[in-house]
Amino acid sequence: MKGLGLEDIKEVNNLLLRSGATIHEINTVRKHLSMTKGGRLAKEVIKRGGRVITLIASDVPGDDPATVASGPTVPDPTTYKDAITILRNRGGLWDKVPSTVREVLEQGLKGMVEETPKELVNTWNYVIASNMDVLTDLANYAKSLGMESLILTSRMDGGEAREVGRYLASIALEARFRGGVPIRRGLILSGGEPTVTVVGNGRGGGRTTEMCMGFALSVRGGVDGISMISMATDGIDGNMDAAGCVADGHLIDEAIKLGIDPVNELRNNNTAVIFERSSTIIRTGWTGSNLNIVTAIYVSGY
Repeated sequence: MKGLGLEDIKEVNNLLLRSGATIHEINTVRKHLSMTKGGRLAKEVIKRGGRVITLIASDVPGDDPATVASGPTVPDPTTYKDAITILRNRGGLWDKVPSTVREVLEQGLKGMVEETPKELVNTWNYVIASNMDVLTDLANYAKSLGMESLILTSRMDGGEAREVGRYLASIALEARFRGGVPIRRGLILSGGEPTVTVVGNGRGGGRTTEMCMGFALSVRGGVDGISMISMATDGIDGNMDAAGCVADGHLIDEAIKLGIDPVNELRNNNTAVIFERSSTIIRTGWTGSNLNIVTAIYVSGY
């Protein structure tokens, strides 16, 4: 976008990622700071007499093509006003972003910069891979092993990862101790993209480690028969070089024995150290495909 440099865009992106904003909110802002996102790429191709067919691997909950990769070939329902509102409501980011960013958005609000296209012709968009595909494949693999499975959702979106972990723990505990509801034995599967609001000075962690920490805190004290694995399908979660981690009812006590204060590390957004020190971190390397986070809870029965 005219008047903006790469460093301006990077700073806005980093602020949004640390604020707990959803991917839909982040991409609303991105669309209005870019010459290609929010349908603008397709618009330029069409102006030159071309047609656009897009095959989409979705990394957003709900698989809305207008949100995946900020929808460069999809009509955009959001506006400059929406982008400004998000920055104002997310921890006062409006006053923290570069002044050049505020200027561009204000100009857009006044009609001095053209809005993203709301309609596009000669454009076709197809979602060909999604988080639900991963969950379905996992369920089918479990079935091939003679194991029952249940897909909860592929749309985890917007909740704090640690709280999502606590919620998933409540489901696991119900299955373990309440007569097998919603499942007696097997895998409880879910996926999506919970958020992390960074308030500490932690050096490593991400959605998967904070989610697993919420789970571990809820089942601590040696609760047997349930465990959770959470992984980012691209192999890199947050600001650590790992895909995810494993948690169970013994993790918290093991961390304390290693001299780690798990609650304090969670408070400081430094959860990776807990899983690294306890050898429950998962490293796969970059996979080359991002279909969001997948989580599997194993219930061993009773």
